[in-house]
Amino acid sequence: MDSITQDLTFRKIVVKYSLKYGVTRASRQYKVPRRTIYRWREKYDGTIESLRNKSRRPHRHPNQHTEAELKLIRDNKARNKETGLVVLWIKLRSKGYTRSITSLYRVMCRMGIYKKTPRHNGKVERSHRKEQERLYYKRVFISFEDFKEKLRRWEREYNNFPIKPLGWKSPNDKLKEYNLSQIA
Repeated sequence: MDSITQDLTFRKIVVKYSLKYGVTRASRQYKVPRRTIYRWREKYDGTIESLRNKSRRPHRHPNQHTEAELKLIRDNKARNKETGLVVLWIKLRSKGYTRSITSLYRVMCRMGIYKKTPRHNGKVERSHRKEQERLYYKRVFISFEDFKEKLRRWEREYNNFPIKPLGWKSPNDKLKEYNLSQIA
């Protein structure tokens, strides 16, 4: 017999003894608190399984993502397959998503959309290298003119996108701020 079955058998014996001789006597005899015996008696329906501990896990967490939020994440990630976490978070924020980027990361890992990446021995990669990789990754340039046009589009998008090192401001916003401070 395993320990769980032994525990359940013990509980059944204590409950039966308490039904015959009373809770106080059973408490003294088996060295179990009276409150515990009362709880076991409430649960007991004649079967040993009724004395098994129930799960204490909550059915729902008050801060968990709603189905609408999960659908928003799934849909946006499906449309933007090559988009990184921060870019996706900014796009979601513009569509009404109110959670933190950490929360988005955790839920995407749980959903299997985003894979956890191993740390690089404490080294932090420079963001512009990643951005350059995204520019050249899976892109085909037919001619130099085509390359210049795609680069121009990329710079317009990249320079209008808010990033963390700039306090969630875009490079263009920071430049405007700087220019205004020079005028004053």
